[in-house]
Amino acid sequence: MKKHVPKIYNREKDVYTAAKERVKFIFERYPDEKIIVNFSGGKDSSIIMYLCIEYAREHNRKFNVLFVDQELEHDLTIQHMELIREKYKEFYLKFWWLCPQMFRKITFLDDRVIFVWGPDRMRDFPEGAYIHDMTNRAPKKNGLVKKIIKSFLAKERLTDCAFILGLRANESVRRYTAATMGDAIEGIAWSRQGEGTRNVKFYPIYDWYDKDIWKYIGDNKLDYNRIYDMYYLKNLPISEMRSSSILNVHALKKLNVIKEMDLDYYNRLHKRIGDIDIMVNKEVAEAMVKKAKLSKSRKLGKTKTLELWERLKKEL
Repeated sequence: MKKHVPKIYNREKDVYTAAKERVKFIFERYPDEKIIVNFSGGKDSSIIMYLCIEYAREHNRKFNVLFVDQELEHDLTIQHMELIREKYKEFYLKFWWLCPQMFRKITFLDDRVIFVWGPDRMRDFPEGAYIHDMTNRAPKKNGLVKKIIKSFLAKERLTDCAFILGLRANESVRRYTAATMGDAIEGIAWSRQGEGTRNVKFYPIYDWYDKDIWKYIGDNKLDYNRIYDMYYLKNLPISEMRSSSILNVHALKKLNVIKEMDLDYYNRLHKRIGDIDIMVNKEVAEAMVKKAKLSKSRKLGKTKTLELWERLKKEL
């Protein structure tokens, strides 16, 4: 049995230098066709993209990109995705813009199911979309993205791949656990077993803070998802500035902001999910989020949650 290597923050070098070394480790271990960046359009996955582009440019390498588009992504996220796909296309072997057709439970209305990318879809399929049919499977809401990726990998027969993700340990106890409890490669605490056969997930920026993300973007004058500008103008807490699909539980708190600052998108969302107005009610939204968090903490166990939280505070 392999001995677990606990994650220890690097005290001897800055996070950018450390992240570059981790990206180098991945590229030296895997061939181009086996390297896949999980790109969501958010700030963290954008940093992963830029770090991989840096290495690819310096060493004449390429890599693949995977984006899971659940149809209800905000227009600004889609604009950012399209910009990055076109601007850096010389570095991609494949850019999978994955559109899973599926029946999905709506996180905040358990008795409702929508047909994602169905005939009444909110927008047209993106150019070059990879349409993946999952309509023969039962509606899901928990761990859905992992299930989508696993199904996609099986169809494409992708094995022995390196998946590079922008997960950071300081965002939550759950993410801290994900970044520290895996050692898919012995001695590499920022690696974890991935979905599919012999696939590994890597977290090169697991020790970055939000200020590190924005400093890197600002210093290098890089493009980013402008949805963060909208959240900043509304003075949202950093923990709530997420670019994830509106169907994500964290998006519940953002509906009021979206309604106030992007009425066009909200109206199209309302047309797609007629009773979404119920979630604009702050008390309802907060109650649903509290219930979801309680459910997650129970699964992990109260003692374990407190243990991980104390460890996180000590290291950060």
